[in-house]
Amino acid sequence: MAAAQRSPVAAEATEKDTDNLPQRWAIWLSVGDDLRFASHRDMMRALERLALRAGLGLRFTQGFNPHPILSLIPPRPVGVASRDDLLVVTLDESIGPAALLSALRAADPPAGLTFIGAMELPTKATPQPRRSLYELALDPPRTKAVGARLTELAGADSWPVERMVKTGRGRRRASVGFATRTVDLLPRVADLSVAEGKLAFAALSDQAGSARPGEVLALCGLDERTDLASLVRVEVDYRLSGGKTDFRAAGAEQT
Repeated sequence: MAAAQRSPVAAEATEKDTDNLPQRWAIWLSVGDDLRFASHRDMMRALERLALRAGLGLRFTQGFNPHPILSLIPPRPVGVASRDDLLVVTLDESIGPAALLSALRAADPPAGLTFIGAMELPTKATPQPRRSLYELALDPPRTKAVGARLTELAGADSWPVERMVKTGRGRRRASVGFATRTVDLLPRVADLSVAEGKLAFAALSDQAGSARPGEVLALCGLDERTDLASLVRVEVDYRLSGGKTDFRAAGAEQT
């Protein structure tokens, strides 16, 4: 199997390094241009193919349908650009951050995909997003309209929105349906503001869930679909060790 083969980019590994296998890596990346319209599943496929082209020794799951052990967190809404997505991947070989980034950048990534930095994960814990900061540029008339809407929201006791959710259980499509339920965004959104032609807000994540960016736009009187394509996720606060440890690209290798 291809996963068992050692790749050329592992040349820097020593005999001592093999004692530490496997390696788990956090790789920061940005997504822009037309690539922002790719679905989460399409992005996963693209990153898997890219890692294979880069010659990385991906670790695969066991069983009849093995697949690479990698994840992209948090899922990016279709149409939203991002400057701070995080790919977590497990390798069956030792490699340094500079060689890892060099191999990925040389593997002909699609337009709009940029690898920012990489850091080996210090524990088995997977970084979890706690706070995602979004920004949207507005023209003067809409800046005024959104500002007025935010003034209304500031005096409200709740920010209810209607959300479509799946109902039913099981794998059969006939047993799965959809229903509408009301969600209060007030405890799930922070720092909602408009200034200098820009709407900004932070979507908070916890065990109860998070605010969907499109819902926040609709709450502000904007178009949940059209304006979503102009939204940018500029920063994500990732946490390790039960939410006590910051995990940011600033501390990663960015060669």
